[in-house]
Amino acid sequence: MWFADRPPLQWQPYTLPDGSTLEVPELIVRSDDAGQPGWQLRFGDWTFFADGAASDGPAQALALAIAEMEERIAYRGK
Repeated sequence: MWFADRPPLQWQPYTLPDGSTLEVPELIVRSDDAGQPGWQLRFGDWTFFADGAASDGPAQALALAIAEMEERIAYRGK
């Protein structure tokens, strides 16, 4: 597996502009660009997950990015 020879995936807190905090894996980074805020998965192809319009949009977008990350690790994780 890809992570077999690496330390465990690190998760770090990220504080959003509204003050809420989310735990984010190291393979995902935040873009707070005013035009289109969201999360970018950087494992395999870099993929952007835009925040939704709802108040929990950043959390929903992060959940989608984490799900995709887990699928990629399971599939490509060699």
